[in-house]
Amino acid sequence: MSLKDKMKADRNALDELVAKIPGFRGYKAREVRRDADRVLRQHVSGLLEEQRKRLNELQLQLLEGGRVDLLDDLERVGTKVQGVINRLRTAAYGYAGLFDAVKVNEEQLDALYRFDEKLLSLVGDLRDALDRLGEALDAGEDLGGALKHLKKAADGLASTVRKREEVVVGEVLPDLPAQEEAEAPGEPEGTPPNE
Repeated sequence: MSLKDKMKADRNALDELVAKIPGFRGYKAREVRRDADRVLRQHVSGLLEEQRKRLNELQLQLLEGGRVDLLDDLERVGTKVQGVINRLRTAAYGYAGLFDAVKVNEEQLDALYRFDEKLLSLVGDLRDALDRLGEALDAGEDLGGALKHLKKAADGLASTVRKREEVVVGEVLPDLPAQEEAEAPGEPEGTPPNE
């Protein structure tokens, strides 16, 4: 018997043993969901950390260029992005709601995947907004439009992370495409952030 065949036979024996333990498969599935969520959150927070560093560089560039009038706006965006990073890295809901269920609600899982796709898209929007701001700064152009685009991207991230958390803990089951694609990322003007 080859090593590969022996490993396969051992694995089949382990699978048979696991099948005899009541609830183990459900436990294992929950652990896999928790691990996948943790990996995704770490990945997205890492991508956001890169953009946060770029934002810091743009703040320094503004300071060196004497554009202190915009530093407060960039600091607010930076604080919002850092808040999103912190929420993703330290999420304490890993043992509640969706990840605690033995039998997963497929609608809830689909909603979570849509939020994950939206998060990745919004990280791209933030990157694009920072590119736009950097280009406008380098060209000596008015920064108002680029800054507005940046704020909108940061608001969209914060809003999406909050809504994603609600899905994970089972508070709501939003219809993301109807909600999020119908409106631009972010919250309506005048809506205070919950950061």
